[in-house]
Amino acid sequence: MIAIKKLLITSIRKISKTVIYIGCLINSPLLVSKIFIISTRKLYNVKYNANTKKKIIYFYRSAGINDLIESFSKIKSENDIFTLERGLLVEIFNYFTGEGVISDFNYKKEGSINNKIKYRFFINKVFELIKKDWDLGGIITSGIFMKADHELIATCKDINIPFIIMQKEGIRSHNERLVEDHYLKHKIPKFEGTKILVYNQDEKNSYINSGYARKDQIIINGCPRLDTFFKLKKKLPNTKTIAFFLIQNDYGLPIQSGKWHIPSVLKKKIKDKKFSWEIIEKKYFKIIEDFIKNNKDYNVIIKTKPIPSLSPSQIKFMNKMEAHNVKILSGGNSYNTIKNSKIIVTFSSTVIFEALAANRILIVAYDLVNTDKSKYILDINKSFLPTKSINKNNLKKIKNQKINIKFKKKIFSKYLGNNNGKSGDRTGKILNNIFQNFGN
Repeated sequence: MIAIKKLLITSIRKISKTVIYIGCLINSPLLVSKIFIISTRKLYNVKYNANTKKKIIYFYRSAGINDLIESFSKIKSENDIFTLERGLLVEIFNYFTGEGVISDFNYKKEGSINNKIKYRFFINKVFELIKKDWDLGGIITSGIFMKADHELIATCKDINIPFIIMQKEGIRSHNERLVEDHYLKHKIPKFEGTKILVYNQDEKNSYINSGYARKDQIIINGCPRLDTFFKLKKKLPNTKTIAFFLIQNDYGLPIQSGKWHIPSVLKKKIKDKKFSWEIIEKKYFKIIEDFIKNNKDYNVIIKTKPIPSLSPSQIKFMNKMEAHNVKILSGGNSYNTIKNSKIIVTFSSTVIFEALAANRILIVAYDLVNTDKSKYILDINKSFLPTKSINKNNLKKIKNQKINIKFKKKIFSKYLGNNNGKSGDRTGKILNNIFQNFGN
């Protein structure tokens, strides 16, 4: 049944994209607007007021959708929220810009200005019709760099509806932030939308100092989806379960659109040549294998990104692990894995903060990283144990790991702006307020 449902969804998406292509080909914003309206899906796993006011479109992104859902898990939305696959918008963008704009991170320099204007002119008509025929009241997205969104922001301004970015990223290593600031300043247009919601002060400072956005356009709301993990801190599993999260090989590195890029103006500050975290993978794989071999009484989970995102070495390792009594989980979010595990072993990712919020024993493989690469990892000292903690002799000693609460709150605030599990409530109130007061 699940396979049939996935096949049906895939078929509908293909049909929708085909019709959108035809709509662009025959210059019919009306046809495209109808497909957009038909393709929206109301978000039902949030709470709504009895009398909702407007219809809001959220262009779907993983993780970002979880932030939105958590924002209205207690606070009631005053507007109906509908999700829409952002690939439909990208289909229009690609039709008008062709192969001209390749990267999300170099919008100013890539592509023809005339083609971008044609794209904007077309979607202006599309969304004007959606506003008129469907009572569209605003748009929410979850990323500042998305190439198809820049002209959409301008469109929202033209037709007088709010455009909000709930930025789903903001946890950056020192060197990664240097590169991001360069992109914000030189590679993408200034933000002309309504508001940007960010996780932390560092992200806000980057937007202001680069000139990407004004101070009054930015709100620090924290990371709503972290709230769900705070709720787990008193629900420790009884079974001996350990979860190993495979290393994301580009995490914290200056890699955009799959390419290593250090802007020339930063090469005195960042002198490293191209590398990935595959340099420590063999050691990490050995730690997992040794644990499995020496701790037969433990249930072992290996959590990975979706199969297409894995490197050849990771795929080879996963095939090898299938021969052991190991549960392999591919794709999806980390919630159930952390919920069902006492010990979490990971590298640089939001899993670090999720495990800390859930009060799990946290092992971070930073001890495998040479000091010359330390500016590519997060500043979270004293909040985790090294990988040597899970060898056979030390395992019993870590069962009651204690971390200073003040220090824990400090790193939550620095990276996710959420040290008490209440970012969702705060964000829900912020969103309701923005939509209610827009234009006043």
